[in-house]
Amino acid sequence: MKGLLDAIHNGVQDYDQAQVARKDAMAEYDNVFLHVARVLEDYFLLVGDEEMARRVRPSKSRPGRTVEDPGELPGDDGDVSDDDGSGDVSDDDGSGDEVSNDDGSSPAG
Repeated sequence: MKGLLDAIHNGVQDYDQAQVARKDAMAEYDNVFLHVARVLEDYFLLVGDEEMARRVRPSKSRPGRTVEDPGELPGDDGDVSDDDGSGDVSDDDGSGDEVSNDDGSSPAG
């Protein structure tokens, strides 16, 4: 019985360590992503490609993602529409940039 309890205790410790490592790795990824995306955004603005700058602009409200990227994270269905089903899409990073489809058309129409 003691061996079983020790195994459970070790498993819990391993799980806790893995969670800490995962959190640290995600924080580092978000930090690197933000800085690289900002450099790319500035580069595209420098060469006059505002469309590409907009597409690589990092999201302020969703670390590790671009403003345009709805993403495919676990538990994230990628739905960027509002919850009332009206089809209106809002920019949740507060930058005021309009959201559009890849072809430039409005998602609602």
